[in-house]
Amino acid sequence: MQRIKFIDRMSQGKLSRRDMLKQATAFGVAMTSLPSLPKAADVLTCLEWAGYDDPSYFKTFADKNGAPNFSIFTGEEDALAKVLAGFSADVMHPCNYSVN
Repeated sequence: MQRIKFIDRMSQGKLSRRDMLKQATAFGVAMTSLPSLPKAADVLTCLEWAGYDDPSYFKTFADKNGAPNFSIFTGEEDALAKVLAGFSADVMHPCNYSVN
């Protein structure tokens, strides 16, 4: 049954119990076949400029959540190379004014 037709029939009260059960079953099967959502990492990973890894900048965060892991880069080209090589970070702070 097409989605629009299903919604129209349901809103008009013309949907049979059989059609409703078919659609509910199809929805349930579809939901169980989806991959589960990824869980949050235990430690925050940051791709950051040198100097921003100073613990005084994130003391409150670290007290509550633990200190983040830092991957330091020295320039935009370095950061871009890391990302293109597959590096994944939760927070990135590159600029792009000099990357061509």
